[in-house]
Amino acid sequence: MPTNREHLARLAALADANADEVARVAEHLDATRLLWRPSPERWGVADCMEHLVATGSAFYPKVRAAIGAAPHDDARDDARWSYSWLGRFLLGAVGPNGRAARAPSVLIPPPARPDAPARLLAQQDELRALIADAQGVDLRRVRIPSPVSRLLTLRLGEALEMLLLHQRRHLNQAWRVRRASSFPIVRPPTPPVPSPAVPAPTGEPVG
Repeated sequence: MPTNREHLARLAALADANADEVARVAEHLDATRLLWRPSPERWGVADCMEHLVATGSAFYPKVRAAIGAAPHDDARDDARWSYSWLGRFLLGAVGPNGRAARAPSVLIPPPARPDAPARLLAQQDELRALIADAQGVDLRRVRIPSPVSRLLTLRLGEALEMLLLHQRRHLNQAWRVRRASSFPIVRPPTPPVPSPAVPAPTGEPVG
C-alpha cells in the first residue's frame, strides 16, 4: 500500500495531466465548435467542461472546509493509505470506465459558454492547491460530505481522487465529441506569410 504522501503525489500528477488534456481537447476550437452538440440532448465539448466546473464549485468548498478544520501533522504523510469499500465502488462508478448515467440535478451545468475551458483551467489551480494543503492531514479519517446526498461521505483521499477521475471521464467524452464524424472540421490557424525582403540599395550614394 502507498503512503499518504505517495497517494497525494499521484493525485497531483493526475491534476497536471488533466489540465494538459483540457488544453489539448480545446485546442484550435472556436466558439462554434466548442458549443456544437452531436444532438440537442447530448453534451458538446463546452458542456462537458461546464459540468466539471459545476462539480468543482459544488465540491471544492466542502473539501477546503474539511482540510482547514483538520489537524495537520507531517508524520501522517508516512501513514499507509487505503480505500474504503464504498470509496472503491464510487471511484469505479464515476471514473472513465463507469457506466453512462444522468448527472445529478445539482451538477447539471448551465448553458455552455465558449470560455468554459479557460474557467476549468483556472479552477484546476484550486484543486492543485487543495491537494497540496492535504499534506499532513489524515486522508482516511477526514470525511467529505457529498453535495449530491447528505447521506454520502467519502474519505478525503477518496474524494480528491474521485474529482480527478471524474474529470478524466468527461474529458474522454469531450474527445469523443471532437472525433465524431459530424464534428465541424478543425483547421489549425494558417501561419502568417512573411513579408518579402526589401533589397538593399545598390550604387554609390548621391551627394
